[in-house]
Amino acid sequence: MIPRIVQGHKDTRVSEHPLLTNLEPAALSQLLTRSQLHQVRAGALLIREGDAADKALLIHSGSARQVATAGAGEGLTTIILRAPAAVGAVECMLGRPYAGSVEAVEKTTILEIPAPAFRDALAGSPAFSACMLKDVAALLCVSVQRQSALAFCPVQDRLAHALVSLVEAYGLPVAGGIRIRVAFSRDQLASILGVNRRSVARALKWWFNDGALCRAGRNLVVRDLGRLRSAHAVPLVHTSGCAKNPWLAPRPVRTRAGALVIDAGATVD
Repeated sequence: MIPRIVQGHKDTRVSEHPLLTNLEPAALSQLLTRSQLHQVRAGALLIREGDAADKALLIHSGSARQVATAGAGEGLTTIILRAPAAVGAVECMLGRPYAGSVEAVEKTTILEIPAPAFRDALAGSPAFSACMLKDVAALLCVSVQRQSALAFCPVQDRLAHALVSLVEAYGLPVAGGIRIRVAFSRDQLASILGVNRRSVARALKWWFNDGALCRAGRNLVVRDLGRLRSAHAVPLVHTSGCAKNPWLAPRPVRTRAGALVIDAGATVD
């Protein structure tokens, strides 16, 4: 069970999530009444692979990664979902067990929608169904491109693809380049690329020697983004709706009563 840390979502900006903005007022109110808002730390397990699909999650701030395993080991990171995004929707629609585990990459705020409430919203709102269909279609396109890259691209090109996506999701301008503010270990990069640690080390060394990449402590710094983009781009990070749409990620704040709610005017670092 996800720890319920955040409460009081009825008076927040939850309804401004791109997947909810076209939901009819009555249907939106009913959906939110049946849902719960949570804030979790980096590394928190949100969904376990193989469990019955009892909820869909809307990511309101932060990000999460979906990992598929073969029964043991680190597994393969199939996608990183950056707010605003959704996960678990397909399994709820189909009534199948979760295809992969989902864990928070950083401090993340999510809306947990019980599967029956999610299916009721789909059945009762053509606008919501259309939004979810578009989002699932976008995820399918990303999945096909990722499969192609894993099958045919050299490891150093796969790393370049991943780094470009990570810069777009977590990049911070610094002197001499763009720092990826979330530190990814070699094990995590191996999970993203579908290779072992040794292959990751070789690919990193290749880009270090090329001059397009360097390290600043535990974080990677991209010095030449154009050089990395010269490889055929394959997306790793997905965001619901048009990525260029303005989205101010809401920040949980504590009320006088002690409950945590989402501040409408704040942004998440």
